[in-house]
Amino acid sequence: MQIVYAILTILGMVAFFAAWIVPVILGVKWAKRNGVSPHWMWFGLHPLGAWIAFPIIRWGSEISKVNGTAIKWVTGKVACPSCGKFNPMNNAFCAQCGIPTLKPTCPRCKADKTRFVGRVGHYIGWAILLMVIGGVIPNSSENIRTVGAVITNEDLLVVLLAVPFFFASLVFFFRPLSRNTKRIKCLSCGTESSVSSITVFQQQAAQSARPEQR
Repeated sequence: MQIVYAILTILGMVAFFAAWIVPVILGVKWAKRNGVSPHWMWFGLHPLGAWIAFPIIRWGSEISKVNGTAIKWVTGKVACPSCGKFNPMNNAFCAQCGIPTLKPTCPRCKADKTRFVGRVGHYIGWAILLMVIGGVIPNSSENIRTVGAVITNEDLLVVLLAVPFFFASLVFFFRPLSRNTKRIKCLSCGTESSVSSITVFQQQAAQSARPEQR
């Protein structure tokens, strides 16, 4: 029986380290592919940090192409047509070369006076609230709070009630990594459009370089 326990212990340790190392390896791989510094995976010194950093690098830095323009929809950044630096769409000018930032065109009125809306704080706020609720529910049981107390079926039910809140908090935490949560708000007509409906970018910035750059 001791041999069985030893084997199970070894398998458990192997599974633990595999679940720790795999996201680190994948994170470094996708960092290089998406042009992100692999040093972000130093968060992988902790297993939880590894699983948080990997999806952020994998999906948070994903690059799409619209009319030949490189865009990171998750972070709301667009590549400068002159120097290639990624700038927030809501910036007026490129931080590196100073030419106007490319703006998405509103699908409704065709204006280029648009603003990227990410709502990251909205989802993170809900994630924190749900996590707090999930942590408060188990504390309502005195047996769970007491060391060495006998856990009853009612206590287990309380724990099970907290699980959906923790799961939902994770969903809301990683929700900003989806491009489906992003919107483009037109400042001319007030319409908010999904980024999937944006097919045109204002293409005049490349010809608007500062005189000293020409």
